[in-house]
Amino acid sequence: MKEVKLKIKGFLFGICLVMSGYCLVTAVRDIYPCIREQRVNRQLARQAESARQKARFLMAEAESAQNPDKDTKQNLPKEPLPQYAELYRQNPDLAGWLRIDGTGIDYPVMYTPGEPEYYLHRDYYGRSAYSGCLFIGEGYQTQGSNTVIYGHHMKDGSMFAGLLSYESQEFADNHPDIFFDTVFEEGVYQVVAAFYCDLDASGEDKFDYYKYLDLGDEQVFDDYISQVEARNVIDTNIRFQYGDRIITLSTCSYHVTNGRFIVAAKKVE
Repeated sequence: MKEVKLKIKGFLFGICLVMSGYCLVTAVRDIYPCIREQRVNRQLARQAESARQKARFLMAEAESAQNPDKDTKQNLPKEPLPQYAELYRQNPDLAGWLRIDGTGIDYPVMYTPGEPEYYLHRDYYGRSAYSGCLFIGEGYQTQGSNTVIYGHHMKDGSMFAGLLSYESQEFADNHPDIFFDTVFEEGVYQVVAAFYCDLDASGEDKFDYYKYLDLGDEQVFDDYISQVEARNVIDTNIRFQYGDRIITLSTCSYHVTNGRFIVAAKKVE
């Protein structure tokens, strides 16, 4: 009888070992891609910051030299900013770079007009990546006044997860600026609003914020602003004005089944 009990214990112990091993393998399988994706993004961030420092040095040196006359400058071909030239050479899908202090957001922004969601689950190099890249969405107009940028709300805190920090008035007060450079132009934006949206809403509650890309029509602009202000959860004492260049940052929110959290900002001219 004692021998039978020992065999049963041994059998159960073996099952526990197998299950523990399976759980460990599964955990490693799920965690490793996230670690790899974060490492790739950190490397890109370091590369971009290094290039920015070099660009600042070169521009400071250039200021001491004689500048070309205005007409000559206007006729020069538009070249990528020095800090993004190498990244743009590596991947012409690069549209710019987005950085927000205090959020961990410091990523390239991609744009593929033929397939807007190409980078939804691909990294900067085009490899499969669950966290994907930040990307400019469908319908983007180069001359439009509103650029919508999408990113995943990752549980590990990466990509646009930090965007939800703007739920807090205190955070918004202490982090009023968003730095969004296109490949060709540096840009600083002031946060104006942060709000939740339910994509499944109907009637008066429905707000398709991602469709308001061309705000050149003043009536369309006014409609967009009234919708944003009605949902705004922070007070920045800053208001949108007709003619502003706007960026709209969008990520998933889990307050409803198909929720979104959005931060809208205007360019400092």
